[in-house]
Amino acid sequence: GDYLYVTNNSGTSWTQTTQGLTTSEINTISTEGTTVYVGTDDGVFKSTDSGTSFTFSGLTGEYVNKVYVKSPNVFAYTTTGIYKSGDNGSTWGPFQPLISYADILDFAVSGNRVFATTAGELISTNTSIANWQANAALTSSNVSYTFGV
Repeated sequence: GDYLYVTNNSGTSWTQTTQGLTTSEINTISTEGTTVYVGTDDGVFKSTDSGTSFTFSGLTGEYVNKVYVKSPNVFAYTTTGIYKSGDNGSTWGPFQPLISYADILDFAVSGNRVFATTAGELISTNTSIANWQANAALTSSNVSYTFGV
């Protein structure tokens, strides 16, 4: 399986961590301090002890492609769209207006902006409410990936 391994000595040694994970299919990892969010084939799991143990955070049955955290906000890009938690993963809801998963090619969060690439354009909104706007400088059929810095 795709189990998670943790190091606390700059990679000299690694320890497999599975405590609290109910699936071995890990698709994405996002960290902030000692908090780790893992997107899986069955939702989001959260660790508050640097990945030693996990608890289920939410989105049961969702295949989570990417997770981004900027506390207290956590965003998850799933097979049914983008979801947001405004309370560090305790509760989740659709990031409205919801963009169809079929339309999203990639997704990223940077600062207070959420970005998504769709059929040939980069769209963005702020992290508090989904008011998607196209980026006029990047509206062509060759926009496929986004990344945050």
